[in-house]
Amino acid sequence: MDKLYGKKVKMIFSDIDGTLLTSDQQVTPATSSMLRRLEKEGVFFVLASARMPEGMWSIQAQAGISGPMICYSGALILDGERRVLASHPLNLSHARQIKALLDREFADVCCNIYGGSHWIVDDDSNPWVRQEEQITALKAKKADPWEIFGEKEGIHKILLMGEADRILEAEKRIGQMDLGLFVARSSTHYLEIMEKGIQKAQAVRFLCEYYHVDLSEAIAFGDGENDMGMLSAVPCSFAMGNASDRVKESAAYVALDNDHEGLLEALKHYF
Repeated sequence: MDKLYGKKVKMIFSDIDGTLLTSDQQVTPATSSMLRRLEKEGVFFVLASARMPEGMWSIQAQAGISGPMICYSGALILDGERRVLASHPLNLSHARQIKALLDREFADVCCNIYGGSHWIVDDDSNPWVRQEEQITALKAKKADPWEIFGEKEGIHKILLMGEADRILEAEKRIGQMDLGLFVARSSTHYLEIMEKGIQKAQAVRFLCEYYHVDLSEAIAFGDGENDMGMLSAVPCSFAMGNASDRVKESAAYVALDNDHEGLLEALKHYF
């Protein structure tokens, strides 16, 4: 396995669900120990997730680390002090058009609207919402999104949750609207919608430039289709063993799966 062409690893980017976390939503003690050691050595460990900031801070705490974070798949980027480095909200007119389409044609699909620290839903008793609350340990708020979000406090992401066939139909239908948005499935049941050009790869490049780290000095880990750009953005990248074949093809290497400490075992080759 390459040693990053003889260069020192300075920054590690990692997806959360299906990558850093085991299937029971845990960071293993051995992985946490490694990440804490790397942070002390000055290596940035950057969580890169479709989650909102509050859903990522608890993971940092579990791992015993701090550092920059890529939230909403790159629509919001924070530094280690939780200050905003970059924010790329959805065009509000586009968000309204998407919501109208969903209300009209996809009433059975659960629509979640996120921006900053807000998670807004139409029905907080929806089973999909309840499941996401259990995963993230956060609480959704039932409210009118247009009363919460305006031009100054924008929408960073729309997340659709539903049956796989309906998610595929929604993806196709939203694509036909030709709004120039970034639309990607983070799983068979989840569809992420963000502003054009917003994805983890863009955020990886932004943070490397911000912290004066060459892309050849970075490693990336992921398991979902929304990780593919990030895995392709750096020369040294690992798709998890639990990833699909399509995701694996976008990475330089394939690690063990997330339930067998794939991320940790890969890092042992470099540290």
